[in-house]
Amino acid sequence: MRIEKHDDKLCLRNPGTLMLTIDQIYSGGVSRARNPRMQNILRMIGFGENLGSGFQKILKAWSDAGWDDPQLNNRLDIDEVELVLPLRPKDISQTSQTSEKTSKKTSETILGIISENPRITVKELSQLTGLSVGGVRWNLDKLADKGQLKRVGPDKGGYWEVINKE
Repeated sequence: MRIEKHDDKLCLRNPGTLMLTIDQIYSGGVSRARNPRMQNILRMIGFGENLGSGFQKILKAWSDAGWDDPQLNNRLDIDEVELVLPLRPKDISQTSQTSEKTSKKTSETILGIISENPRITVKELSQLTGLSVGGVRWNLDKLADKGQLKRVGPDKGGYWEVINKE
């Protein structure tokens, strides 16, 4: 297996082709291992998944984190399976087609909320803004990059400092 980290995604590549169709994998409940004995050994020692449940766990974890949907590719031309895990929040990819005005309004909203409650958590910001946790983190990073926001102290017990509301 080869793992590649890019700025906007993780790519997991494995030699060979899929044993099932992509539709079967996305549906779940069906498994066909390349090495059934190895799969059984790993399951017996607690490192394996129930048959046909692993990919659904990946999809759920990625969705719960607020990231765009993973893409599974059966690359027959080079005899390789590729799993692409996008490192961009769902909200950002959906709003990338909207105007810059919307992005500015989101930033102003987040800065306004933080001004009123500098000890607010990312989860609380997510609930108040309607953005995913990943979307809030992306916006916080952008505000910090622009010099408008600074984190003081640790994640637990620290607070936000609004530097410039522009």
